[in-house]
Amino acid sequence: MNANRVRDLFIFGAGGHAREVAQLVEALSAGSPMYAVRGFVESDAASIGRRIGRHRVVACDADMSDREAVAVLGLGFPAAIRRLAETAGGAARLEWPNLLHPSVIWSSDAVTFGRGNVVCAGAILTTDIRIGSVPQNRLFRYPQAHCSCP
Repeated sequence: MNANRVRDLFIFGAGGHAREVAQLVEALSAGSPMYAVRGFVESDAASIGRRIGRHRVVACDADMSDREAVAVLGLGFPAAIRRLAETAGGAARLEWPNLLHPSVIWSSDAVTFGRGNVVCAGAILTTDIRIGSVPQNRLFRYPQAHCSCP
């Protein structure tokens, strides 16, 4: 992979949390962009083309099952997260990066992440924290010191 290449990123979901994730990606891209929001991915193919905020729905879940792409969850409802974990979560060709807003306070020697985690603006992660992978696990977590979120 070319380290200087801006990569398209697909956001599963199109509600409020998905729009917040899109804003987070834009904040990450302020200096030297790594990702560009390609668009939202919804469960209903009839939504494709619909404009939501500054982005459009560009695919449905089924379209992503064997696509090579970078993806992140923008879902807040546990049932939707579980459904996605059962469908797209195991798609071998989807890459799930960790996205941390630039304002997040954390230390790489005190906090470890699995893959696909989204940490929004203002979060403070202190010490001895292990956060597992999404979408296999819950999206919303409020870690404290000395904890594990599987």
